[in-house]
Amino acid sequence: MELKKVVSLTSTVALLSALVLGTSSTEVSHAAKPLPNSPNKVINTYLNANQVGDVDLMVELADDVRFNDETAQKNEYTQRHKENPLVDYKIVDKDVVDATHVNFSVVLEYQDKVDLPVTPFETVNENGQWKVLIEPLEVNMNPKFPDYFKVKKSKTKSREVRAAVVEQNSLTQSVLYWDFNNIASNEEIISNNSFDQVRYDGQLTLNGWQESNYSGSPYVQYEVIKITDNVFSSYDKLSVSGTYPQSGGTWFTRYLTDVPFGVGYKMRFKNLTTSSSSGAGNAYE
Repeated sequence: MELKKVVSLTSTVALLSALVLGTSSTEVSHAAKPLPNSPNKVINTYLNANQVGDVDLMVELADDVRFNDETAQKNEYTQRHKENPLVDYKIVDKDVVDATHVNFSVVLEYQDKVDLPVTPFETVNENGQWKVLIEPLEVNMNPKFPDYFKVKKSKTKSREVRAAVVEQNSLTQSVLYWDFNNIASNEEIISNNSFDQVRYDGQLTLNGWQESNYSGSPYVQYEVIKITDNVFSSYDKLSVSGTYPQSGGTWFTRYLTDVPFGVGYKMRFKNLTTSSSSGAGNAYE
């Protein structure tokens, strides 16, 4: 009788060991699940992951030239999905460039329902694995410009500037306060807060100061944009030349007139001179 008990216990231990090993084998198999390895599969998997906000999978499938580290890349993808998620897409064209490069043309629909031009995507084969190449793109959304609704690659790297949405109880409401410091020559910076345009006439009033940090006169471009993933959509812009001191002088006042009624706008600032510049101000509706 004692021998039978020992045999039964040994069998139970063996069975439990087999179950544990089986579970471990399954987990390893799931973790090592291969990535989609064709141009069609990788672009569709990437866009589907974008729709549901699977940031980890997006990062795994993308070769995003905008980022040097994965943490910044994940933060950007998370923020874009939170602000204006992709809700639908349709691939309308495919161009096989060569054995390692296949381009796609995609119609993207975001939560804000703004009509966008067909967006180009490039897939590349890197060391035997297909990836979606992500580069910053620009599209002009102002019909007054000759490049209206055209998509082009952006050569400028942007960094965010401290900016806060400011609420004021007045007939003219400040919707954004900006404060940038030491913008280098040809550098662009973007407000890290967004604002809504509630006027139907498209007007946005800019009031602020700007100074050169060294010799020379500042020349800064002020632009209203929207960001959807890697696409910067420009709605209206103007440039302000000259020194408008922070104290002891008069601030500049300028008017943008083509900012459509809508949500999720940001300000982008570009230094057009060779000397670094600083400034601050408010946007009013």
